Amino acid sequence: MTEKQMRRLAKPMLAGAALIWGSSFFMMKDIVEVLPPLFLLALRFTGGAILLAAACWKRWRNFTFDYLWRGAVMGIFLCSAYTIQTFGIQYTTPSNNAFLTATYCVIVPFLYWVVMGRRPDRYHLLAAWRWCPPRENLFLG
Repeated sequence: MTEKQMRRLAKPMLAGAALIWGSSFFMMKDIVEVLPPLFLLALRFTGGAILLAAACWKRWRNFTFDYLWRGAVMGIFLCSAYTIQTFGIQYTTPSNNAFLTATYCVIVPFLYWVVMGRRPDRYHLLAAWRWCPPRENLFLG
């Protein structure tokens, strides 16, 4: 694929990813009324793991114990986040759940600053500023 073709596809693919991501909250809301949240997560991630293993089977020879423990640490955090999100969608609307989930885009650079000492650049600051609602609208229902 040429660079020109990739540039043409970039925006439609981003729009498609946003559409899939946004619609998943409505689907999850309906599904958690039928399946328990942890069972649903087990199904989702077992299927994802199988597909990923099948797609990346040639790279298994590079697998080391270092990958295992680092992946386990990241997996614990990811599991915690998805568990909280999936239990949370039972008690709120899909739009509120999506809003709270999307706050990580704004919060992560600032948490990274606290943990690693690397200050967010101007793009992070601009994104955080644009993301925040105007002050006069903060307390409107």
